[in-house]
Amino acid sequence: MGMEFLSKSVGQKNKLSSLIDSPQETHVGYIVRMQYDSVDILTNDFFKERVGGIPQNSFLLAASFDPEDFGNALDVDKVVLLLRVQEPVKLPQDDSNLVTIIEHLQGKEEITRADERDGIEPITHSLLQFGGLKCNCLGSFFLDDSGQLLLGADIEDFQSVAHLRVYKPTPGALSKIVNYIDPIRQRKTEEDSKALGFGAMPEPFSIGTVRYTSTNRLQKSNGTSEVVVTVQPTDFLARRTAVLGMTRTGKSNTIKTTVSAVALAAARAQVLVGQLIFDMNGEYANANGQDDGSSISEVFENNVVRYRGLDAKGFYDLRDNFYKSLENGLNLLQNALSDSVGSSVGQDLQGFLSLSLEEPDDPQKMNRWRKTVAIYKALLKESNFPHTKSDDVVKFSVGEQVLDQIFSEVFAEHAEEEGAPRKNRGDRVSYVKQKLGDPKLGLSLQQAVDFFKAVRDADRNIRESNSRSPGLESSTKGKSWLDPHDRSLLNLMAGKNDNDRPIRSTRVINSCGLAFHSSKGSENISRDIYSHLENGRIVIVDLSVGTQSVRENMSLQIARYVLDESFKRFTSNERQPPCVVIYVEEAHNLIGKNADFNTTWPRIAKEGAKAKISLVYATQEPSSVHPNILANTENFFVTHLNNDDELRALSKYYDFSDFSQSLKKSQDVGFARIKTLSSPFVVPSQILKFEPKILKQEYNSIAARPDFKPAPRPNEIEEF
Repeated sequence: MGMEFLSKSVGQKNKLSSLIDSPQETHVGYIVRMQYDSVDILTNDFFKERVGGIPQNSFLLAASFDPEDFGNALDVDKVVLLLRVQEPVKLPQDDSNLVTIIEHLQGKEEITRADERDGIEPITHSLLQFGGLKCNCLGSFFLDDSGQLLLGADIEDFQSVAHLRVYKPTPGALSKIVNYIDPIRQRKTEEDSKALGFGAMPEPFSIGTVRYTSTNRLQKSNGTSEVVVTVQPTDFLARRTAVLGMTRTGKSNTIKTTVSAVALAAARAQVLVGQLIFDMNGEYANANGQDDGSSISEVFENNVVRYRGLDAKGFYDLRDNFYKSLENGLNLLQNALSDSVGSSVGQDLQGFLSLSLEEPDDPQKMNRWRKTVAIYKALLKESNFPHTKSDDVVKFSVGEQVLDQIFSEVFAEHAEEEGAPRKNRGDRVSYVKQKLGDPKLGLSLQQAVDFFKAVRDADRNIRESNSRSPGLESSTKGKSWLDPHDRSLLNLMAGKNDNDRPIRSTRVINSCGLAFHSSKGSENISRDIYSHLENGRIVIVDLSVGTQSVRENMSLQIARYVLDESFKRFTSNERQPPCVVIYVEEAHNLIGKNADFNTTWPRIAKEGAKAKISLVYATQEPSSVHPNILANTENFFVTHLNNDDELRALSKYYDFSDFSQSLKKSQDVGFARIKTLSSPFVVPSQILKFEPKILKQEYNSIAARPDFKPAPRPNEIEEF
């Protein structure tokens, strides 16, 4: 008879009834009061002891059908409520129970326990050990017509609560609960995965294990703490993720785990996903004592590119080469000068600050643009900006008429003393080229400095002798060969204004701009980084060294380029933008509550997903992040927050209000409350520790596959 019942009950198990495993052993009480969003449970000390405790924030299940005889259940009862324990609730008899307990304790003569009931007679003890628990209702599990398990976010209906039993899920059932993904969401995730280039939906990765409370002694003993919490890698792609919590509570560990999971998922599927990490403290780019002496850069060393604002082995230089990076370098130099000199700007420095080196589209303007670029580079040379051999040449066109004027105003007397021929223009032009070099063939930077100092002298002499003269005249009669900004650059190079009075020039340019310049820098660092991202690499920008201004300006410049280039491709529809994940810390400084949404970082947070840009931002101050950005954030990882203002800001989102008190009290490293795009509710978890050795072995095994194709390095970047 017993075997027949067992066979019958096993045969009746389905995805819904299997959530309530071993009902006799996992039963913890009864629902005695019910609302659409919360329930009150009558439980018992014996029940709680049998299941290993009922921690705050733990999951419970409630059902009115017999889990071992689901086939005979009424259709209206075929639902399982998912509950989260919040706090004790007062029962009607609690006051009289309290009186009984106090009277018993006051009548005791010994302070030690007499027996397991401490001297209370059995019937009274049985009555006193009942208590109430208040639980929030997270939703209702049920089956659709095809037998798929669905979770509704509410309670559809209830009539009587007297027959609703409450159960604590076993580790197996708990794993199904915390890793549940709605079938509709599952199909959408599969579609998103294919759109991102994954042949099939990538396997979910382990992010942590279930943990309800800081004191988790009983949870460890009953197996709850071994239940793995998984996350879908595509939840982070073209999405926003917030990592919130105080310092030293596991934010960086969470980000490293996320970076690794995305990198491994992309490697398995041979999909190019670029990841850009703005590393404020150097902990992603460099080995440290926290992670077994390793780092992200070592785990994925063949697919990692590192940048730093100083000359360092194994790093590309984060600083621009001003001789190559004309527009970016000039903008950095202008910003630094503007911040330094403030409003006390002379006419020539003002001319420099308004200078543009954007290459013109009109071919007729190219000669004048090349001439201005040559003057600018000569000014850099005179301001003692280091350069390499490849930078030490400038070329531009100069008409014979201009060279003839330079001869007349600067070299005529010397030529006469030397007895040099100067009867015709050809002789005079040849003399100037002999003394200063031929700009058309190319001048060294020092030759360019000498050439343009002669140009300045000639131009001033002409204008001093005739106030109506345009100065050095171009081939077009009456038109000056020099533009006003050219004269400003020449005066700065000479350190004198038009009246030949000393001005602040090369020394202040050097002091303001040298920190942003490196002769080892690239022509366009932002473009280089974007190329790396497009090839699926992890780019780590080490911002732990260098000046604060360099770090802020370069990170903003890179972020702006990634955003603009991706949106350019998105809107033109000619070329798909790459899938990019950007990681930033101290996010409240970038996307604060007063942020202008027209600026770079808020635009990335608000609009970047359209162009396949994901943002993972970390901060200690969720209340300081723009509420519109928080409201549109799909994934949350929250550890310890130490004040009510931050908790109130967080409690507005999803079901984080359930965790306000525990978030404030619990300071355990890695103890997080996780809400992801695929998960319908917050799951309290202990984040797994970043394990570099294990991750490296896994990545190397993927890279060793015959079909694995490593990302190529962009041709324009030299190996270091």
